[in-house]
Amino acid sequence: MSILEALKQIIKSSAILCDGQQQCHAILEERNEAKLKKLTLSDLKSNHLVIGLDDARKLVCDARITCMSPIFSTTSAYDINRACDALLIEEKEAGKCKITYIELKSDSPSGFVSQFISSSCFVSYLKEILIKLCNIHVESITEKFLIFHTDPNDGKPSLRKTTTTKKNIPANANSPKNPKKIIVRNDDTKSIMEIW
Repeated sequence: MSILEALKQIIKSSAILCDGQQQCHAILEERNEAKLKKLTLSDLKSNHLVIGLDDARKLVCDARITCMSPIFSTTSAYDINRACDALLIEEKEAGKCKITYIELKSDSPSGFVSQFISSSCFVSYLKEILIKLCNIHVESITEKFLIFHTDPNDGKPSLRKTTTTKKNIPANANSPKNPKKIIVRNDDTKSIMEIW
């Protein structure tokens, strides 16, 4: 059994935003007064799965309280109940997958570090379940962290293009503290080929 097939069996279907075997796009939505309310990810393939992690926390707990697990305290001093908006999982080959943690933010992004770290802890838990309970071989998981956000000045995507070489990529690039940031407009569509 593949990693994605096992995940589809252990994760509630209501938390799965897109199964690449059935759909080619996923709609990410914010349900608050955010400037960036909706973004569509396109060009998903059969080896992709998108989990709506942020909203899934509300399925576990009272709708007024968000939590990663009903056994976690909701008054903890630690950020155990935070989550990014979505996980994009790509199964590369047997035992290998890439997880892209996605967060939607309006204007100047902030407050995302603990969301990404808590979500990464959840993925580590999923990996252990796959290995120890599902007998699925998980050799490696590559993690990427991504924020889509609006421009505080006019909401327009940046038209500047810069070339990136391995020489000028900082060592801490693409981490929970330093994710890749992409400026978008509300209701934009982004191909997953553009974001990686």
